[in-house]
Amino acid sequence: MVQSMGGLHRKIQVVQKLQDVVDTMKTMAATNMSLYEKTDQSLKAYTQIIENGFCAILQHYQPQAVIRSINKCPAGIGVVVFGSDQGMVGRFNDVLAKIILENVQLFCGEIYIWCVGERLAQKLENEVKIQKIERVPDSPRSIAALIGRILPEIVERQESGKLGKLLIFYNKANQNMSYEPIVQQLLPVDMNWLLHLSKQPWPTKAIPQIISNDESAVAYFMREYLFITMCWACSRSIISENTSRLAVMQRASKNIEELLEELTRNYYSERQNQIDAEMFDVILGYDASQSDHK
Repeated sequence: MVQSMGGLHRKIQVVQKLQDVVDTMKTMAATNMSLYEKTDQSLKAYTQIIENGFCAILQHYQPQAVIRSINKCPAGIGVVVFGSDQGMVGRFNDVLAKIILENVQLFCGEIYIWCVGERLAQKLENEVKIQKIERVPDSPRSIAALIGRILPEIVERQESGKLGKLLIFYNKANQNMSYEPIVQQLLPVDMNWLLHLSKQPWPTKAIPQIISNDESAVAYFMREYLFITMCWACSRSIISENTSRLAVMQRASKNIEELLEELTRNYYSERQNQIDAEMFDVILGYDASQSDHK
């Protein structure tokens, strides 16, 4: 269908505005990725400190004794999931929701689900009961506040014997500008992990000392371990969300460029057709005037 120059010009303007929006979203996604990648490195360093704390405890007490003081009898199951609040992330929430539902169906007993991300919650709430829905943090500093609201509820249920198992689900970015769903069990504590820590050399020549009793020290470091691990999962989820959004925006940008090229080509082709038609009219008018003079 032949389009007028005016119609083509309006379409070009609309596509150019859309391109500006996409470019802005690409910039925001790239900026957020850089910001949270720095946060990710800080959380990684703090995790190392927590592991050193466990290492110090294991210098004094056997891993089996530490395990008994942490792991309660398996009762209810806690699940913390990290998704997104915003769109333009492809199948980010769909892939994660599928993995979550597949795992939850295997659980027996009471299930407590804390969901970070309203869009992910929408995909889960018709299938499972959600304990609480939280919004995704809008800054790195907000991550600690978020986990600070969730963790006390988890600890309260653990200490009262209502929760013996804790898992977290989130998407982690990979090197292919994509992501993969991660399932990580925090409780019961992995015995192999503690055995690995017990064999790690102490990083300094000073001998570590534990001031409080063993159960208090274990409880403190266990809470810090849960806290920092969930913070790290949240940070990684946000990085993968922005990675997914950047990939979507790059594909959209390519499609917009192709459409813009096609519209521009059609615009100039129609413009040339109009010029040719006007020139043809001038020539015909000139020939007609010459005929009249004769």
